[in-house]
Amino acid sequence: MQNNIDHGSAAAGLQALPDGVERQILAAVTGIQYGSVVIAIQDGRVVQIEATEKHRIAR
Repeated sequence: MQNNIDHGSAAAGLQALPDGVERQILAAVTGIQYGSVVIAIQDGRVVQIEATEKHRIAR
């Protein structure tokens, strides 16, 4: 999977995400309609991906 995100000059020195991690992040983001995705990073590596989905109850 090719990373098409333009990070500009802020990305100088950053390494690309391993392909599997990028896919997991994209799956978390595209898998919810309302909610949030939190990516935990330690020592410059993604160590955890949390996805929280909110469900609205119609009145």
